[in-house]
Amino acid sequence: RGFAAARERGSYLHAGGARLEVSQGDAVALMRARRRHFDAVDLDPYGCVAELLPAAVESLRDGGLLCASCTDLGALSGRYGDGCARR
Repeated sequence: RGFAAARERGSYLHAGGARLEVSQGDAVALMRARRRHFDAVDLDPYGCVAELLPAAVESLRDGGLLCASCTDLGALSGRYGDGCARR
C-alpha cells in the first residue's frame, strides 16, 4: 500500500532537497547495480539481515552510514515459540 501511494505521486520524491527514488524489487540486485551510490542504507528485513549486508556495504559511498536491524529476532530465535511455529 505504501509503495503504491508513493508511485502515484511520481517515481521521484523530494525531501529536504534530497532525491528519493521509489522502486520495488530485489534489494540485493538493486544495491549491487548501484555500487558506491548511496550515502545511507537502512536495512530492516523480515528475517535475517546477514544475506543483505555484503551488497549493502558495496552500495555505500566512502563514509556512508549503514543501519541494520532485525525486529523479529525474538520469534526467529525461538523466544516466542507460538509465533515461531506459525512462521
